[in-house]
Amino acid sequence: MKLKAFSPPANVDDLGTAELRDSYSQHISAYFDDAIAEVQKELNRHRAGTCPFYNPVSHGLAGADLFATITWNGFPRRFSPTHPGMSPEYAKAEPRHAVTIDGTRCRPQDEYLEWFVRRDENDKIVGVDFTCEAWDYFEFLYRDPASVLRLYQKFIHPTIKQSQLESGGQYDPSNRPNLRMGAMHLTHPSNALGAEIALAADATTRRRDRKGREPATATSLINIAKFGDGGRNSDPKIGFQVNQLARTGAAITLTDPVGLYMVDFDDAGWHFDDGKPASGFFRVLRGKPGKAIRATYELPQRLKAKGLTVSDVHIGGVPIIYGGQIAEYITMGIEGAVCRLGSFHNGLIPFKGARARAHRSAMKTAHTHATRKRRP
Repeated sequence: MKLKAFSPPANVDDLGTAELRDSYSQHISAYFDDAIAEVQKELNRHRAGTCPFYNPVSHGLAGADLFATITWNGFPRRFSPTHPGMSPEYAKAEPRHAVTIDGTRCRPQDEYLEWFVRRDENDKIVGVDFTCEAWDYFEFLYRDPASVLRLYQKFIHPTIKQSQLESGGQYDPSNRPNLRMGAMHLTHPSNALGAEIALAADATTRRRDRKGREPATATSLINIAKFGDGGRNSDPKIGFQVNQLARTGAAITLTDPVGLYMVDFDDAGWHFDDGKPASGFFRVLRGKPGKAIRATYELPQRLKAKGLTVSDVHIGGVPIIYGGQIAEYITMGIEGAVCRLGSFHNGLIPFKGARARAHRSAMKTAHTHATRKRRP
């Protein structure tokens, strides 16, 4: 796959000038190049070959492409049942107040999907807003503060001011409107575009366990490679499927527009208290069905006029009292492309052991997330 330039996620029209579009493409290209350099450094250290992950803009390859969508469930695995008969920890997945993770105020939803629950005076759910837009995309977009402010005023509240989005004169992804008034974009430190790119690049490295075998499962691979968080739905699955492609000797990349997407939603069998069907209430607000980056779940006005709320909808006979019950039915995904199968013949990298590096966040490749000033 060869590209002239990288496009913004879901091809949204946020980048209003040719200069900003070109700058964004260079920004994403730097993520790719830095991630590739990290992988190549490790391959060189073991004399194991050439990184098969490539930048489709600066080093695009001609040839027939095969496309693959890697999917996972949007509800955080760490809050899912660990034993039969247990219930998900919905309340912990969506606390009423932000939590602090790695020094960052954020939502604890770490599957590249986050949501904000809107409730009425009776604590009934009137809507749930879902986003998979990366915080580092908004950091970049803040080079044009007016465009970011317009998005906040459109999707969060029309009275929001630019000063509410900043800390120390810079954009603050953990700003109050994004955490307490809605969910404009992702907030968890790991939920970033750069992290997605770094993870995909890392996962192309073929590895062996202590017995010299390539890992046969997603869990064993991530435990050996240490390229992500094994406690998530996303990282192990993304890593293993990319690694499986690498074993074919193919050149691998991510398709344009690079992004994290809501690729499916399943409300089959949902119903109201009286047994009437309750489907078709999930609406895409940014992106498109199959590649949504912002969506909302709320009842149409004709049902609201009857006094019905989202809390009157039942899933499997259980009324909706948490947004996470809806998130469980959202499928997340990224799309990759491979070409030139059999072109790479890399050796296996040894087991990393206890000294393995932690999963790199997006800021490892461009700027350090941990050093950003955050509003308390």
